[in-house]
Amino acid sequence: MYNNYMRLKPTMATNLYENIILVVVTSRIIPIALIIIFILVSINPSHTGSGGNRILTEPDKNVKSQISTNYAYSREPAPMGIADYGIGYNNVPYEYNTTSFMGIVNITYIHTYNSSINSTLPFGRYGMSVQLNTVMRFSSGEKTYVYWAQNVAVINTSDNEIAFIDNVWNMSSQDSVMKNSTISGNGSIYGNAYIASASEALPGNYKNLKTPFFIKFITNVTEVNGRPELIFMYNDGYGWVTYDSPEFKFVSGLTAKPVFTVNGYKLTPSDNYYDAELVLGGPGNGTKTVDEKSNIEMYLKYWNGHNYQMITNAFNYGSDTQEGICNVTDTYKFNNGFIYASVINSSSNNELKQIYNLKDVTLVNISSNLKSGYISINGTMHQFFNCDANLTLAPGYYNITVYSSNRQVIKSEFYQLRSGEYLHIFAGAFYKIILNESGLPVGTKWYVNYTYSTSNISNSIIIMLKNGYYSLNISSANKDYRPENYTINIKVSGNNQTVNITFIPVLFNINIIEHGLGPGQKWTIIINGTKYETTEKSISLDEMNGTYEYKIPETNGFYSSNPTGIIRIIGNNVTINIYYHKGMVDELQEYLYLFVAGIIVAASIFIIFKKRKRR
Repeated sequence: MYNNYMRLKPTMATNLYENIILVVVTSRIIPIALIIIFILVSINPSHTGSGGNRILTEPDKNVKSQISTNYAYSREPAPMGIADYGIGYNNVPYEYNTTSFMGIVNITYIHTYNSSINSTLPFGRYGMSVQLNTVMRFSSGEKTYVYWAQNVAVINTSDNEIAFIDNVWNMSSQDSVMKNSTISGNGSIYGNAYIASASEALPGNYKNLKTPFFIKFITNVTEVNGRPELIFMYNDGYGWVTYDSPEFKFVSGLTAKPVFTVNGYKLTPSDNYYDAELVLGGPGNGTKTVDEKSNIEMYLKYWNGHNYQMITNAFNYGSDTQEGICNVTDTYKFNNGFIYASVINSSSNNELKQIYNLKDVTLVNISSNLKSGYISINGTMHQFFNCDANLTLAPGYYNITVYSSNRQVIKSEFYQLRSGEYLHIFAGAFYKIILNESGLPVGTKWYVNYTYSTSNISNSIIIMLKNGYYSLNISSANKDYRPENYTINIKVSGNNQTVNITFIPVLFNINIIEHGLGPGQKWTIIINGTKYETTEKSISLDEMNGTYEYKIPETNGFYSSNPTGIIRIIGNNVTINIYYHKGMVDELQEYLYLFVAGIIVAASIFIIFKKRKRR
């Protein structure tokens, strides 16, 4: 348990100074378990870039960048990982804007140590940080504002305990400050920064992770009620968690929407880089640490309007934070075509440099008319939206498959990708065929089979088809129902279509035959509570597979020899014979009548005989 408030004095260097830092660490006992301000490094002055929302500008190859990526760092210790400075092949600058960055860190193992780190810092000498750092820009009125957003995990590498925090700094000018009136979220203003700590109760926070493990970050910027809002998210195996959404409450009207900017032409007004960084460093307070053992993959992706795409040019170090790490080799590698920075502990090959650029990779554009879908690169799936997908891939031979949102194969081919190339893949003009089902019990799975098969338990199946003629075969998992038409023929000719499919029960005949009644005599049978009457010799019904109870009431003194029973239909027609006979009381009455009549007749004969004898 500790509380420590530390203030560092600025340190001057050539073209470099450190801002005043306030470090606040609170007790683990209270919910806000960790608050750290990371040191912000400032470089030379510049001004902000232009607005817009393009994916990537084509650089002017005659223009060289006026900034140097080595102002802040030229050797380790440095923030090591993967970064996009907006500087490409042969030092050619470019710029782009986006609303989201994603960082993925796959850790096979990690162990860091620095005996000089103050033990009161979070996780002490074994502590390190993983930071997704981005630069946000927006305009209100005639003024442009620039803020630096840090999405951070701090790790105790002795037991892999992890905690998440975020910082926001003001880069709008050389002397910019953060005020309580600037921003509002789960955190507070400390010194010149906004700081928030993820609640200890959140999934995945303050957990001891088992190697190998991963950490994913997403930092979004959006507009809410006319004001910029940052969204900080993480996922370390417990699912995606949004732990802070600070809003810039001082803004009364936006004249340029908030975006993250990468710009290799110039620096921010506070002399920092317009870059995006996914980097490793010390646990806070500008500390450096030593990599004693590591095997880490680091992926930095930006949202291009359709999908998250790996950055197209990458350096192996960042610059806008002063936490750093040494004894690291950071190189370019790839897995299933997707590029990453490979970080391992090593005392050699520690050069800070650009690890790949557009000349080393292939840009792949996939166009379709799919509202959403998936792309598989050698079996690894990635989602896209709004018809297109843009990918940064390593050279190689790949199977690229495009799927619709319900995993229908739209296009699948093998491609040889070469360094420095741009490949466009047209996934064809496909049209949406909506198949609406009716008649099945809720939750019943049904199928549509054609070149590919698909199924669903809801009322609709959507398939994507090119122009042409198709025969769709319809079926259901519930064999008590069948489609009215087992095969539906459709023609696709440049338009979406809706097709209605009706399922009906599969019925079998129950033939109930009466025996013993006279012609025209009415008789009745009750099946599962439903009464059927007729004067004919038989009743014919159509019913589904199942068990049915029947009752046969008396009719005009005739009784059935089987007055109750069970009818079982198991995939076949059924015949039931009903035998009627006179009731016992009626028969006795008839016998009694005959007996009495016989006595009367006999008595009459006897009397007549007696009278004749007297004569």
